[in-house]
Amino acid sequence: ALLQENTEPKYLGRVLAYNEMIFMLTNVLTTLFVGIFASIIGLSLVTYLLGGLFIVSAVWYKRYF
Repeated sequence: ALLQENTEPKYLGRVLAYNEMIFMLTNVLTTLFVGIFASIIGLSLVTYLLGGLFIVSAVWYKRYF
């Protein structure tokens, strides 16, 4: 909604399409990361790694924001 409110109407379709492309690229890269690393080092280790990164980012966010 914030993106739609702050975009000029003549650019709205283009801006929303680029926004969707960025989200889709992020999803694809995350899926590839998990799949490739799960085949290399195992799914449980990837799960622990992602969980640890989530906790570290949550603590960092809580501390600085």
